[in-house]
Amino acid sequence: MKQSILIHSPITKVFEAISTAEAREKWILHVTSITYPNQHQETQPGAPFQLIAVKENKNMIIRGLNKDILYPTLFSFDLYAENYVMRFSYRLHEQGEKTVVEQDFTTIYNNSFMNVIEKLFNSSTKETGDLLLQELKKFIEFQK
Repeated sequence: MKQSILIHSPITKVFEAISTAEAREKWILHVTSITYPNQHQETQPGAPFQLIAVKENKNMIIRGLNKDILYPTLFSFDLYAENYVMRFSYRLHEQGEKTVVEQDFTTIYNNSFMNVIEKLFNSSTKETGDLLLQELKKFIEFQK
């Protein structure tokens, strides 16, 4: 699911909010912690990380992996849950002191039936993607 949003902030500040674990912990809903075995690798392709999220008052530990990264225009990563993989890609385009963020967000289920259902009724993916972009915008623009 591809979506975009305009953020009133320079591209480097938006990239930092998307690419650093400390910032992602603050704007990705339900996430309480993102840790890399080597903190210096948080903006390196192929770096693994662990994400802890709270769901229904329980901590979920999810493995993550940085994918393609190109400063300051691209940051992508995957999250590996028990029953699915979530793929996130953020492309940034500078427009003066503003930044257009294009998000590509996909959920791939381990169950082929669920993949068919997701393609037919992708409203939950769109809703989640919209919510993430709105939270990112609020986080960045509130810091000004």
